Amino acid sequence: AEVHRQVRSYAQSFIKPGIALADMCERLENKNRELVEEAGLERGIGFPTGCSLNHVAAHYTPNSGDNTILGHDDVMKID
Repeated sequence: AEVHRQVRSYAQSFIKPGIALADMCERLENKNRELVEEAGLERGIGFPTGCSLNHVAAHYTPNSGDNTILGHDDVMKID
């Protein structure tokens, strides 16, 4: 629960319209790795960060080279 609280606070500090979703996900995943002190298969993150926009209900993760940008009128769910 503490890692979730810290990552949520961190996310709220930088996620704004204009951010590239791939960059956002990379920053969030790196923060998770830092907080859980990633150690290979023993400890780390189980799934990539999902950041579904607008009509996409769930499970969207930008791939390398995806240039999708968060727009001012977009609705995004992060999981």
